Amino acid sequence: MHTTKTKSATFHHNGDYDGEVLISGVDANDREHLTQVRVDFEDLLEFVAGAVRERQLADFEHRLADTADRSILGF
Repeated sequence: MHTTKTKSATFHHNGDYDGEVLISGVDANDREHLTQVRVDFEDLLEFVAGAVRERQLADFEHRLADTADRSILGF
């Protein structure tokens, strides 16, 4: 079992990232109690990949619009 900590959560997972991930964190509404959830790694991967894809697409669209604005203005 491996552990990865972030600023607000701790992830316990298999070293090869298969199976379940146990995510632990402090409840936002009750800072004295720890909340834990088990998530299949493939579900977590799908969620994060979707978020990354959306951010990259938005960034690309922003840069594309910025480039179009510059060419319209003659820059």
